[in-house]
Amino acid sequence: MKNGNTPLVSVIVPVYNVEKYLPRCLDALVGQTYGNLEILTVDDGSTDGSRAICESYAAEDRRVKVIHKANGGVSSARNAGLDAATGDYIGFVDSDDFVEPDMFAYLVGLAEETGADVTQCGFFDCYAEKTLLPRQPEYYELADKVTALGRLLEAKVTTMHIFNKLLRRSKCGAVRFPALSIAEDALYLAEAVAAADTMLITNRPKYHYYHRPGSLTTKPFDDSALDCLRAWDQVYALAAALDPALEEPARMRLSWTRFGMLDKMYTSPGGWSEALEEEIIAFLRGQKQVILGRNYLTMGRRLAYVALLADKRLYRRIVRWFYSRNRVVNQ
Repeated sequence: MKNGNTPLVSVIVPVYNVEKYLPRCLDALVGQTYGNLEILTVDDGSTDGSRAICESYAAEDRRVKVIHKANGGVSSARNAGLDAATGDYIGFVDSDDFVEPDMFAYLVGLAEETGADVTQCGFFDCYAEKTLLPRQPEYYELADKVTALGRLLEAKVTTMHIFNKLLRRSKCGAVRFPALSIAEDALYLAEAVAAADTMLITNRPKYHYYHRPGSLTTKPFDDSALDCLRAWDQVYALAAALDPALEEPARMRLSWTRFGMLDKMYTSPGGWSEALEEEIIAFLRGQKQVILGRNYLTMGRRLAYVALLADKRLYRRIVRWFYSRNRVVNQ
């Protein structure tokens, strides 16, 4: 609810065994220049000191609330936060990340100024040894839902991450996260944007996204990786139904996802079926027009694709060479 003319923002923080990072995250939230916050920390069955940290912040700041639940994964934790949220706007911050002091002031200001139902800022990619500064020039666009979803699918000026978005609860509050372990935020965001009227897209960085070794995004292939395919197949169906113009970029994301799945297979010690491998390769080989006829993917990826068309063993050698040089998997 609004405090005078100041909208209330519900910030949902899923927490699971992150005692090393959690104080930094919560310090950044309670120190926001935007004061009308409801900070919902969702303890998803932590077994370390995370629960006590949440309770200590709640004791010091009435805006911090703690929800305790049995472990159910990040989607379950975020949904528990959504069920408890009372704000005019909803934001999400991962407990191993942190935000700039003015991030929510910035996002709320954009939403109130433009009437956008979803607003977005940019983010810094942070690693243990360095933080990467954004390279793109500053971008600003107020887009209708079809244009916005197209921008998200193309991933040139925005991404399918949920952590740098602010959502108007009256428009998007009914959307919930699917029971998936990977790419759950992509499907949630696609449904939220489809429920909205407009999205304000900027890339001014206000969020620090920490790539933690051992996190889901850096793990090698296992059966949970199949959730990525399930999520993006549903995003494709939603986008194609929303507007025919979105079918091609959504199909590109299907290809992109399957490239990622194949790469995980070829850089992992095993754990996948040959039938799944062949199914993915057959799909990719059927996407020549989208992959080679457009500039959605990098030149390097398209050259690797040409190798896949010739012989999967050649593609596998290229992928293993690339990842050995860049140490992307199993950091």
